[in-house]
Amino acid sequence: MVGALIYTMICLRADIAYCVLILTTYMTKPCKVCWQKALHVGAYLKSTANAYLEYRPTDLLIKFYTDSNFGSDDLLTSKATIGHNGYLGGCLVCWKSAKHKMDFSTCVTEYMGFIIAGKRILFIRALLRALSIQIYQTTDSLYIDDIEQEDISTCQAGPSVLYSDNEAAINLSYNPVLHQRTSHVNRLYHGIRTWIKHRVITVQKVPTGLNDADIHTKCTPSAAFINNRKQMGFHCPTDQPPTTPTGSE
Repeated sequence: MVGALIYTMICLRADIAYCVLILTTYMTKPCKVCWQKALHVGAYLKSTANAYLEYRPTDLLIKFYTDSNFGSDDLLTSKATIGHNGYLGGCLVCWKSAKHKMDFSTCVTEYMGFIIAGKRILFIRALLRALSIQIYQTTDSLYIDDIEQEDISTCQAGPSVLYSDNEAAINLSYNPVLHQRTSHVNRLYHGIRTWIKHRVITVQKVPTGLNDADIHTKCTPSAAFINNRKQMGFHCPTDQPPTTPTGSE
């Protein structure tokens, strides 16, 4: 059953990515509780069978939302959960919820999420370049003229936007100085600074309530879950917070 949920999540239902991630954690040692939770996810999909993603022809702006949960809800593996949503022209085209090795602070964990989402952004830009599609990311048409011709983002105009709700991680990505507190960070994660320097990606602050990637990192209240689902572009006729049946605990 979990395999069917994985297939459903990959093909369409990005809103169950975090649930599927938790279920796959216990695949090697399943239990009755895991089976009940899987049935609960199946019941949710059945109750929202009419939900759909709406795609409308618009511009080709690339924007990503990223978030992480330091420490996560997983006490067994002690790993952080990192997730992101990617949009092309305002339409959801990719999503991810995965566990990664936990660092020593929330700031660095969010910083790790930047490089993961950044690689997805570079892939989309490379795909558009292969299709000979020119995009304009900013109104002032900032052209990348300081990158070699072979760079995968040469034909793109202006930086793609990466949104995060962690101001400390954003400041770290723009600060080229290696401070003592971040000297332990793997140098591979500092690639985001190179992309920012060459105007391939820009990282901007977004309020937590508007960061829809939050749905991929933790269990959120019903109202927040429905709000994130709407922000992702899902249309569901039953968008009402679930109520607790009478007599239940």
